[in-house]
Amino acid sequence: MTPEIPLIGLSKSARYAMNALAYLASRREEGFLMTDVISMKTKIPSGYLAKLFQKLTHAGVVESRRGRHGGVRLAVDPRFTMVSKIIELVEPVDDGPRTCLVDVAACSSDAPCPLHDRVVQAERGLLEALSTITIAAFANAMDAKHAKTAKA
Repeated sequence: MTPEIPLIGLSKSARYAMNALAYLASRREEGFLMTDVISMKTKIPSGYLAKLFQKLTHAGVVESRRGRHGGVRLAVDPRFTMVSKIIELVEPVDDGPRTCLVDVAACSSDAPCPLHDRVVQAERGLLEALSTITIAAFANAMDAKHAKTAKA
């Protein structure tokens, strides 16, 4: 059995943010949705989700309302908001210390590992690819995946 090799990709925060926003985009006509329901449906821990929504509300991506008919909803049009924008809000791309693929120590342009430049280039390529995908397209793909899984 071949051991699984972790792929370079998005952080847990970025994945959670995209899944939560896809859920909101798919239910946009329902208005404000309770965060505990979103947490349950997306399997995102409620505390983590609250922190993400706080950040996304501050950035103007999500709107929140307190009270009996409160909750959160998208404040942006998912047809015109790119996935890369959300990723950059949740995990800003910088060249600060990062967990390295080669060494346990932090890696940066000041103290690079042998793969540093290529990993940074790959991360930028990933963001560029994600700049062509809207939240609506991502939500549609997630809905199709869930529908396919439900039929199986």
